[in-house]
Amino acid sequence: MTLAGTVQELRGPTSASTGAVGDGETILLTIRPSAIMVLHWGRRWCVGACMFVALGAAAQWSGDAPVDLRHGILSALAVCMARAAWRMAQWRTTTFVLTDRRLVSCTGPIRRQHEIPLRVASLIDIHFPTWGRPLRVGSIGFRSLTNEPDRMRWDHVSKPQVVRRAILDARSRYGR
Repeated sequence: MTLAGTVQELRGPTSASTGAVGDGETILLTIRPSAIMVLHWGRRWCVGACMFVALGAAAQWSGDAPVDLRHGILSALAVCMARAAWRMAQWRTTTFVLTDRRLVSCTGPIRRQHEIPLRVASLIDIHFPTWGRPLRVGSIGFRSLTNEPDRMRWDHVSKPQVVRRAILDARSRYGR
């Protein structure tokens, strides 16, 4: 499959609003993480909040609790809601960009941009978590072929094999 066919299959938004494009640089692929990203890391916080409520309930039933159990439940819900809102903001502001010169990862509400030149980028792995394989969501890891310990990871990517193929096609066409 050609690069054009791969990009058409992914149908990623092609917007230059990421701020990642330089002069004369062409965006080949722009993708956002899967919405699963919001649920994946948010579950740890929800489990922690449930444990917090369980400990509060145990303390209240033993008579050692200085606060009402309802306050513990409301606090736990507030923590879960705040964490979910933060993860939603992270998901909405994360973009992965493949240009004819580099791989770029723009992440988070507090913008952090990481890039590796396409000519020195080496794919190191595609990782599928247990829950991600049936959903076709995984991560793609890159490293630089230079002596620098430069690594980058695109997490929660839908159809990571197709994205990997697009990157390999771009690297063979533009990277050497």
